[in-house]
Parts: sequence; C-alpha cells; structure tokens
Amino acid sequence: MSKTYSKDCFDRFGDDLYEELLPFISLENRLLRQRVSKRFRRLSNYAQKVLNIDRELQQKCRKNSDVLKTIVNSCSQISHIYSDWIKFVALTDAAIDLVIDYCPHLIYITIDFKDNTDDAIHRFFSRFGPQLKTIRFDCNDRQMDVIMPWVRTCGQLTQYRAENDELSQHSLSMLTESPIAFKRLKSLHLVIRCDDRFGRSVTDLDAFNMFCRYYGQTVTAIELRIDGPKPISIQRLANGLSRLRTLTALRLRYCHNCGEELLSLLTQIGGKCHGVKYLRIHLPYFSIELDVIHAINTSFPQLNRLKFESNGDQYVKITSEWLSALKRLTRLEFYGFRFGDDFFADISQHIPRLHHLDLHLAAITDQALDSLSRLRRLRYFDSAGRFEGTDEGIAPLLQMPDIYHLHIQGSTQTTRDSAPVQFTLTHGWGESVEGW
Repeated sequence: MSKTYSKDCFDRFGDDLYEELLPFISLENRLLRQRVSKRFRRLSNYAQKVLNIDRELQQKCRKNSDVLKTIVNSCSQISHIYSDWIKFVALTDAAIDLVIDYCPHLIYITIDFKDNTDDAIHRFFSRFGPQLKTIRFDCNDRQMDVIMPWVRTCGQLTQYRAENDELSQHSLSMLTESPIAFKRLKSLHLVIRCDDRFGRSVTDLDAFNMFCRYYGQTVTAIELRIDGPKPISIQRLANGLSRLRTLTALRLRYCHNCGEELLSLLTQIGGKCHGVKYLRIHLPYFSIELDVIHAINTSFPQLNRLKFESNGDQYVKITSEWLSALKRLTRLEFYGFRFGDDFFADISQHIPRLHHLDLHLAAITDQALDSLSRLRRLRYFDSAGRFEGTDEGIAPLLQMPDIYHLHIQGSTQTTRDSAPVQFTLTHGWGESVEGW
C-alpha cells in the first residue's frame, strides 16, 4: 500500500486539529462518523466533553431510553451536562445510573431532582459529589433535607446556584458553617426575600454578611435575586457586598418595583466595591429611571461591561453621553428598552472603547449607522428594532475590518461575498437573550 497520501486526505492533519474541528460537528453526525475508523472514533470520543440536552434530544430520549445510553457510551469524556432551552435537565433514575456508569469525568451539571428517588440522589452525589465544580439543581422541600448534606461534600465547587429563597437560606447556613470546605468557591447565586408572604421566611442578612466576610478573598461573581415588595436593608446589604474584596461581576435581579431602593443600593455598592468590572441589572415591568443610569455613570467608572434587562417594552430617552464617564466600557447590552437616534449621537466620543453593542429594540437610521461606523473598535452589533436606513448607510459598517457580527433586523441589505462580516437578515421583533 502506498504511503503517499493525496492532498485532500485527512491523514495529513494532526490529532490536535481534529479536536478543534470536531466540536463544530453536530453530536448526531459525530456518532455516525465514528464508524469511519478507529482513529476517528478515538478522537471523537475525546473531543466530546459537553452534552447539551436540547429540545430535540430530550424528545428522543423520552421516546427511546437507549438514545442516551448510546451517547454516553460513545463519549466517555463528557464533563458538562446542561440544556440550552430549559433551566434544569430532568433525568430519570435510570438515566442517572447511565451518567454514573459512563461519565466518570463529570464536573458540571444542571439537574432537576423532583422526580428522582432518594436512592438515586444518594448514588449521584456519592459518585460525583467530591469532584463537582458547578451544580445547579431544583428540588422539592422534602428533598432539600436529603440533598443539602450531600452538597456539603462538594469541596471542589467553584460555582453554586440556589434557585429559591428556602434553598438560599439553607445554602447560607451551610456555607458559613463550613467555609474551609468551600474555599474554591468563586461564583454564587442567591435569592434575597424581603417579606414573609406565603409563609416564606425573610432572608437572614446577618448570615449573608457572615458569608461575605468568610469568602471576601475568593468570591469574584455574585448574583442576587431580590424578591418581595418591602424595602430591604440597603446599608446591611451594601456592607456585606463591600466585604467581597475580589468581586468583579455583580448581577442584581429585582422582582418588584424598586425605585429609590435600587438607586441607593447602586450608589453604596459603587462606593465600596471598586473592583466590579461587570454589572448586570434585571428590572421588572417598568421604565428604567434616569437616576439609575446617572448613578452607574458616576459610581462605577471602572466598568468594562454593562447589561440591562427588562420584561417591559419602554422607550428610554437617554443618550450615550449619560455613560460618558465609563471610558473603559467595551461591552454594552440593553434588552427590553427602545432607543432612538439620540442615543447614538457622538457615541464614539462618549464610549470610545466599545466593541460589543447589543440593543434589543432600537430604531436604526442612516444617522445612527454613521455614528456606529465611527466606533473604530466595534466588532459586534445586534439590534432587533426597526430598520429605517438604506443600503448606502450600512456600507461603512460592512467595510469595517474587525467587525464579525452585524445583525439589524428588518433590513433588506443582501449579503456580500466580499464583505468581512456575515450580515443577517430577519424581520419582525426579536426576543431577549438570557445568560450570565
């Protein structure tokens, strides 16, 4: 057999290049291509480390239990299991046993335990508890007493999410009782309850402050979902956050009309948490207060990423000048707010380092496009609002050398083969994107 291979033969490439290319192939096609050769089977097995149980795969697993077995049996290097269309992956007891048998490297999972037996939960944590680095789970009140003792054994945790107020209370107690056991913790999600409606207990802010004192030198990201209409103790909450000396990312998610409460909290946090580089705020169904924008502009000059989210659809009369103090800002995202030409005026002067801009609902005119083309570092722009410009107005953006994503919904501009960017065409109104 000749040892000279044709120019298009895959054997000319090394294993490292294969491992880079394989993640771009769908899981189904990758399993089929394992039949090509032993080498391809070995490389495919090694490259598949993330299992995304999306809607289609979930339906297939429900119809045929052997589907999941085929996947995990063929991909023994899986370390992450999650779903991009639901918060938690629901696994049957039999599916948990398959994961135990075929996924020895699991370190990240989002899972719903509500339909699982206590024995299955015990088997899962006894196998993976000591090695898990991220766990995000949901359970009923009875199962909480079963799961929390096992969570204490997860000494390798770097990310932990408590998805409801009761679980947050248990988690705060656990984390403060055993701070040494969770010395690797970097990211935490908690629910802060402000009232005792529906028989729920109010969050113990003393326990939260104790947590911040114990983990002040390790935690870099924290997400707080503030629930309940009564004002919380702003001073105590801000004091607790100020103890997190290494905090760089903060998300505040309000479930009620906050008003002056949010303004006061942001002012105090900005004055005490000088290391915060990423600020994300989720607001309920009401228009954003201009005072909040002003507070962020004056209290967080060190920000390089800012993200606002709202469930509403409100027009915001702000300009980029309102963010002119954020000279280090490189990424800006607004979801659920409408913008006009006033926002884009002189944006290159007020936010000169901006390279990622995502405005969910913005009216894009030629004047706005001209302002955007002056952002020399712009690489990503996305808008799902009305397109009121022309092909000539888009042309300067298409010719920018560094831009790799340009999506303006409602445009009729055609994709140019010579353009350095893939220009997406859609019509109608877009939807908000979730992600921390």
